[in-house]
Amino acid sequence: MIEAALPPGPGAAGLEPVSTVHPTHVQVPPPLPPGARGALIGTARRVDEADVAVMESAIRQAGYVPVRGPHLLAQHYQWAGTDAQRLSDLQWALDAPDIAAVLCARGGYGTSRLLDAVDLSGIAARPKWVVGYSDVTVLLAALYRVGV
Repeated sequence: MIEAALPPGPGAAGLEPVSTVHPTHVQVPPPLPPGARGALIGTARRVDEADVAVMESAIRQAGYVPVRGPHLLAQHYQWAGTDAQRLSDLQWALDAPDIAAVLCARGGYGTSRLLDAVDLSGIAARPKWVVGYSDVTVLLAALYRVGV
């Protein structure tokens, strides 16, 4: 095991071992019932209407209701809107009581730009499913650190 070969104490970069950032309890959101509403948002790269239509069709076929974030189709350079627009959609999706899942439409780059400003206290108190890949992994890691 690699950990056994490492000396105790802070790592080479002065960081605490990974085990110290694990929450003592991770809350798992409840299963999604048929008809649950999922917020489709863009936290990173932009998406176009054709891609969103395919996503919405797949969500409906799975028995859920897609709900577009207000800025889902916004474009700012390569992103799905400005940082403020993407942050607004993310915060809305995390906090809205009628949204059971947050579905990040695309990875790429841009989610990490939102992390210092997003408030995770609502989802930590009322966990919900957050789905994404690539760049969205940084959001998933932040959620894990707060116990979701």
